[in-house]
Amino acid sequence: MSKLNELLERRRGKYKAVFGSIELGELASPPEIKAGYDSEHFTIHALPSKKLEGYSEKRAKIILRLKMVAKGFELLTGDISAALNLSLSDSGEGSGIKLDFPEAKLLPEWEFEPSFTGDHILVLHFSARCAAEGQLFYFSNS
Repeated sequence: MSKLNELLERRRGKYKAVFGSIELGELASPPEIKAGYDSEHFTIHALPSKKLEGYSEKRAKIILRLKMVAKGFELLTGDISAALNLSLSDSGEGSGIKLDFPEAKLLPEWEFEPSFTGDHILVLHFSARCAAEGQLFYFSNS
């Protein structure tokens, strides 16, 4: 039975986040990642008029629920315009996956969830775009 519990715990895992060089600690719940793409439509007025679609670009919205509320507020009060690497990984050593979003920006959208009995939670929203190489994220087994 202990082997089964160990397997289930490892599979579920606990996640941690690092944004740039700032360690955001263990997350209160797994990160939410929603990917999509943007494309531009524009009209060229020549005879005959044509509608064209520009290049599409992959993007992602990432939502993190932080236990380390103070670190999150430090980020929000700093310069949020810079795109930095957002690294999400399993907090267990040598197991699980690691996702790196090299062009992630912290959005000014956030929520604070106070608690009477447990940890307070700060919810941060990030936006990620493709890096210069065209990669939205890098995946590795740690």
